[in-house]
Amino acid sequence: LGLAGCIEHVWQDTIVYLDNNDPILIGRAYGRVSRHLLHEELLRRCVESGVSFLNLRVESIDEGANGQSLIVCEQDIVVPCRLATVASGAASGKLLQYEVGGPKVSVQTAYGLEVEVGI
Repeated sequence: LGLAGCIEHVWQDTIVYLDNNDPILIGRAYGRVSRHLLHEELLRRCVESGVSFLNLRVESIDEGANGQSLIVCEQDIVVPCRLATVASGAASGKLLQYEVGGPKVSVQTAYGLEVEVGI
């Protein structure tokens, strides 16, 4: 993705502590992304690609012709697109439709805690 410059720090192994004090080594590197650097990089790419920004609330995402999606916003503004990406967190259930009889909606959250302890 070309976003390596947005990583502030890399740990060579991931350690997880669950029910007791015994560490579990995952065997995978873990990196902390700089929100500021990522924000700046994504904005730069958007400007270079001619992306426009509408500061509007999305009311619904509907099916359009030829496989397009129609993003229906407040003020009756409709934006056609080939790929709609929903990044609204817990509110996404309002915008997404799932197949009948399919699995129930679930949420996955990734978070971590970085702590420095002095003894």
